[in-house]
Amino acid sequence: MMMWFVVPLLLFVVAIVVVVGGWFWDFWQELRQEKVYREKLRLRKFFRDKVSAMTEDHKCAQRLNLYRGFWKEPCYESAQTIGFYIGNDQEIGTRPLINQALTDGKRCYVPYTEHGRSSKMVFIRLERYDQMDDWTPTPWGSKEPDYLTDDLEVAIGRLDLLIVPGIAFDRHGYRLGYGWGHYNRYITDFHPKYTVALAFDQQVLKTKDLPRDENEDRRMKLVLWSSCVPSSSS
Repeated sequence: MMMWFVVPLLLFVVAIVVVVGGWFWDFWQELRQEKVYREKLRLRKFFRDKVSAMTEDHKCAQRLNLYRGFWKEPCYESAQTIGFYIGNDQEIGTRPLINQALTDGKRCYVPYTEHGRSSKMVFIRLERYDQMDDWTPTPWGSKEPDYLTDDLEVAIGRLDLLIVPGIAFDRHGYRLGYGWGHYNRYITDFHPKYTVALAFDQQVLKTKDLPRDENEDRRMKLVLWSSCVPSSSS
């Protein structure tokens, strides 16, 4: 006779469990994201300090080794359209690679970050190597034109090969960037055929994995050239 209230009571209890469980799940996710964020900050400083401690001779030797290996890779030889970052002192510079690619008849593109809230990154075609001389230095050590004018060709669709910058990399080829998210968004939106990073040995985390957010999935995996990480363009 009194069992009529059991089903509504059970439904009420289930609803409470679902709501409270959702709160706990969201709270745990926030804690996890905060932990990842703080670990990324720590690693960025750690690897910047490691690269800063390298001598210029040591950097130069590693750069030359990487350039020679890069030019022999099948993914470079077959690529017709290549997107390059323009490196700073903390990275493997790409200017010799850009110069050689232009000489080899490749269509070369470099990043341009649109002004405004979106800060969307696109790739514009570099017709000549000295074209960058008149561009403006950016806060992250690159050079870009002041404005996106009609005479600048924007890459449409999928690049054959994209060279990406990074502060650190792990043994699986995942990257730790600068925190702006430009390259992660570009890779997710346009899916380059090959995504490549050039790194000093001192930038590679050899025994552990880099922390990753939930949205950093296998699409962010890179082909990494370094003497301690085998290259693979397959």
